[in-house]
Amino acid sequence: EASNFDKFLSTLDYFIGGDVSQKTLIGKQLDVAMEKLSQTTNIAGSLLGIYDKCKSINKPTAPLKAKFWSLVAKCYDNAFEPFFNDPACIDRLHRPMKEVMEYSKGLHKKLHDTCSSDVSSEKEEDANRIIEAMKYMVKMQCVITLKKKDLWTNLSKSYVNPNPDFSSWVWHSDRKIWRHDTTNCFNSNNQEHPHGDKDGDWKDVGGLWWHKYTGYYKSKTTGQNPCPPKELTWNTMSPRDWTTVINSILLMIHDKHFCENFSKEIVDLQWALQIVGNVSCIEVCPACTRGDCNCKCRRCNRVVGQCSCMNMKRQKLVVCHDTTQIEVPDSPDNPNHWGHLSWQFCKFMESME
Repeated sequence: EASNFDKFLSTLDYFIGGDVSQKTLIGKQLDVAMEKLSQTTNIAGSLLGIYDKCKSINKPTAPLKAKFWSLVAKCYDNAFEPFFNDPACIDRLHRPMKEVMEYSKGLHKKLHDTCSSDVSSEKEEDANRIIEAMKYMVKMQCVITLKKKDLWTNLSKSYVNPNPDFSSWVWHSDRKIWRHDTTNCFNSNNQEHPHGDKDGDWKDVGGLWWHKYTGYYKSKTTGQNPCPPKELTWNTMSPRDWTTVINSILLMIHDKHFCENFSKEIVDLQWALQIVGNVSCIEVCPACTRGDCNCKCRRCNRVVGQCSCMNMKRQKLVVCHDTTQIEVPDSPDNPNHWGHLSWQFCKFMESME
């Protein structure tokens, strides 16, 4: 007191704040940090860091659990919505599963690290929620896949062989017409191949697109190839692709956890394999390679399929089962593997034993 040091401490406390003031300030900073979290951030890791800081200032940590599940729900939507529209987004399904697994190993354990009976009950409830969330992700992948397969299977009048016989059509430059070698049918579509152009038919020559068969030119104003390579979509997947997808999901069929939790999905997926396997040939029109056309025979003027002329009857077009756009990674640990979610689930359940 003789040195007035107590007055100095009092003044310092006023301007900087004491222990209570500092804890209040840190608490507000943590609230702001939690508000800034989004479904695109590392949800479980970020909340675990906030938990440790909350414990150091005796700040309640209960709200962290609700925050996690709220953000995971949005993360789930961000993953499954694009997958529903595009099978190439299969790798996005990994993230919500990863967040739930990380939460289980970290924040979940710390939030319920006590011997209290009430907290023990809450821990069991939260643990069941973790398992149900992971199960739901696997089930939704199966539901979406089966739904898209059902739409694709309805193709008896619309599916076209991804590798049609281009060589059967011969271009007659003098008559500017296509002639089919087998049926002797003619096609006057002089702008492209009767089967539809394929990648490589149009060549870039001096700012124009030149068709290697017909010799016709197209303007290159858009700068885009008139026939770009086909991209993977639900509708362009071949029978081989569907077999690959379904078998990949069923990769864990002999694991007890997979059988105990997804028996309905297993039955539905195995039936889907049978349906896909039966798609071997489709009745098509040799003039336009479609099954739902209204082409008429040039001889009897009847709709193709109803005429008695041999050269214009519908033919059986064999679907190429070897055509595939989906490559299978070496391990289901790869998020691009269609069996990744089911593998992660079984691996998680095994670690709980």
